[in-house]
Amino acid sequence: MDNFYMNLENVKNLIIKHEGFRAKPYTCPAGKLTIGYGFNIESEGVPRIVADYWLDYLLKVQFIPFLQKIFPEFKYFSENRKAALISMVYNIGETRFLEFRKMIKAINDGNWVTAASEAENSKWARSDVPKRAAEVVKLFLEVQKSRDLVDFLTS
Repeated sequence: MDNFYMNLENVKNLIIKHEGFRAKPYTCPAGKLTIGYGFNIESEGVPRIVADYWLDYLLKVQFIPFLQKIFPEFKYFSENRKAALISMVYNIGETRFLEFRKMIKAINDGNWVTAASEAENSKWARSDVPKRAAEVVKLFLEVQKSRDLVDFLTS
């Protein structure tokens, strides 16, 4: 279908006018579980492109800024440690993550061994998601080049 000569904004506006927007799932007149601008999620599920966009959005707009506030040195963490922390926050949410006070303090003190131990000795690691937690702990314990050496070499 050639849509290069159509004003898709007009079409979108008409659909939005007719469908409305609902952020939470609802049952449409046809009896299907629906969300957003009338997306039938019962039959089709959430489209992959939507899920990918949503994940990308959450990472950039919610989780990374959240971690940057808690960890002033976040930008200096290795990619793996950043990924581990983001995965943990994504899994348990910001409120529950903040309950890991000793782990957060250990990370801010640069003590990744204690941070790993605090994560490992939690309900989250023991019973909620043990495999995921084990991988996060492993990433916490990776050897990272000394920041002082990196700063020295790049100055």
